Amino acid sequence: MIKQIKLKNVRKFDTLNLEINSNNVILQGQNACGKTTILESISLASITKSHRTNNLKEVIKEGNMYSDIRILYENKEFRIVLSNEGKMVSINNLEQQKLSEYIGLFPTIFFSPYDLEIIISSPTLRRQFLNQEISQISHNYLKNLNTYNKFLQERNALLKNMEIGSDTKLLDIITNQMIEVGKKIINDRMKFIDEINQEINNIHSKINLNEFIKLVYQPSVSLEKIEEVFENKKINDITSHQTNYGIQRDEVIFLLNDKNVGKYASQGQIRNVILSTKLTLCKIIYKYKKRYPVLLLDDVLSELDLNRQNNLLNLLNEFENIQTFISTVDTSSLNKEILKKYQIINL
Repeated sequence: MIKQIKLKNVRKFDTLNLEINSNNVILQGQNACGKTTILESISLASITKSHRTNNLKEVIKEGNMYSDIRILYENKEFRIVLSNEGKMVSINNLEQQKLSEYIGLFPTIFFSPYDLEIIISSPTLRRQFLNQEISQISHNYLKNLNTYNKFLQERNALLKNMEIGSDTKLLDIITNQMIEVGKKIINDRMKFIDEINQEINNIHSKINLNEFIKLVYQPSVSLEKIEEVFENKKINDITSHQTNYGIQRDEVIFLLNDKNVGKYASQGQIRNVILSTKLTLCKIIYKYKKRYPVLLLDDVLSELDLNRQNNLLNLLNEFENIQTFISTVDTSSLNKEILKKYQIINL
């Protein structure tokens, strides 16, 4: 459970100090008052990345040299300091040298309006979604991913200067190393998607009736043929001077009632599919960590009708001991009995 949030020079905040005394927290206030920044800060201390920007310098309040975020979680202080030199993370003031071992110690699941891009945008965002969430339950996955990307970079650098007829011995060595790590990543992704599919409709049906969700993982190369494909397409890679196959080209398709959500669903349906996916991830993290992640729901209520808003709050009550932060402009229409269980922080 998060007990304290301390921010310094984070976006609009000079300083902010919040004491948290409940598993159920609502951040209430008008737009642009800093609700999303608070949720973003919690996520930054958890996964060291922002859902809003890839340039973490944007998080630093204008005119300052650094941002300092401290989250007291389960009696440990998780801290991330952002500066022009990069980022530094620590636990109880002990700097953590390896992000692959830090990520997952303080798990979070973040839902935000930005997440609609996961479905409607490029496959790159869907792969990032896979990598981020699997990394929270498996340190080995993140290590393998970093190793794969290193081999991929080396292979592409080699291909850049190769021509037809070049000696391929070094290329073959790097390729075989990359394939072995890639197989582990494909297996982890397949397992992860299967676990989502086993649970997601139990959750989705409690918010939205008569809809069926399925995620389909589409590796660019199957496990059974990965060696064959790389060998047969070697000339193509040499000609194009890049690696054209591998886990960096994988895809995930979201289906709603057997139709591609990105192509056929309304914005409201897309939003609900992402929300159900994020709630399902809470269950999966619990399976591996034996505790729920902190659930961060940014502006989750605004596009749900009143019935679905209360359905969601009732569903959250079924997650025993999960800590949830919800940002919203107004709580006046919500079930008053449910609201009694929440700490409401007015901003």
